[in-house]
Amino acid sequence: MSCVLRHALTFAVILASLRAEATPPASNQLGLSTKRDRRAENAIALVFEPRRNFERVTVQAASGVASLEGKCPAGPLLAGSRHECRLVLRGIPAEPGMTINILATYDVAGSGPKPVEVHHVTLPNPAFDRSKFVPSASHHVVGPSSPPR
Repeated sequence: MSCVLRHALTFAVILASLRAEATPPASNQLGLSTKRDRRAENAIALVFEPRRNFERVTVQAASGVASLEGKCPAGPLLAGSRHECRLVLRGIPAEPGMTINILATYDVAGSGPKPVEVHHVTLPNPAFDRSKFVPSASHHVVGPSSPPR
């Protein structure tokens, strides 16, 4: 295979992968919005104004979160209603950000798995200590690229 053809194929694969990694259009039938709580830098208010009925909503601590305090409505959440909850997150000192996942399950006609609307919210971690940060084996620092030879 010629060098030019190999570089053309490599470029095509890179372009295809960039398209695949683009953020898909997100649904917000849950009507989720967030507000930072000015009283505490590690607190957030979640507001739910659902546009459809949801059977259950679950808020989970994800990466960088050592603990999560507060209660959010579990369900059901009815279309047109409004719910608000306040959460306080405690971060892991070695992580620069704190992420929570919001999973909202709704029912559709027919049998089978129930669809889930998923949201991820990330806050800066005020407890982050750069000296404790250790990149994972899957973390790759990407710098300026050089042209192919």
